[in-house]
Amino acid sequence: MSNLKHFEIQTLDTKIKKGMLPPAIEYIMIRQHNHPLEVGVLPSSLTELNLYDYNQELQVGVLPLSLKSLILRLYKQRLKPFVLPNRLEFLGMGDFQGPIEVNVLPTSLTSTSTFPTR
Repeated sequence: MSNLKHFEIQTLDTKIKKGMLPPAIEYIMIRQHNHPLEVGVLPSSLTELNLYDYNQELQVGVLPLSLKSLILRLYKQRLKPFVLPNRLEFLGMGDFQGPIEVNVLPTSLTSTSTFPTR
């Protein structure tokens, strides 16, 4: 599994621990996950992350610097400044209801999208 690049799962009922995900993974899609993500659990190779039903507050340092695309479909938490990595190019959010504070969106962002969640 160390060469795995693409990972999709419907429901992940367990907390993701450091070293649990392959180090070379580039894409992760999790439809339902209700445990907080901690700093260091997402591999530094990750470029795309799609969390469909995730509603835990994201903390600074949780998202790897390599991340270029992030989709949060059912995310109802406030995005805090400096949580999004400074290389992020695309941010998609379902039914986002701001406000967006200063230093929330990185200057690398080239595209954003909001879409209905249901």
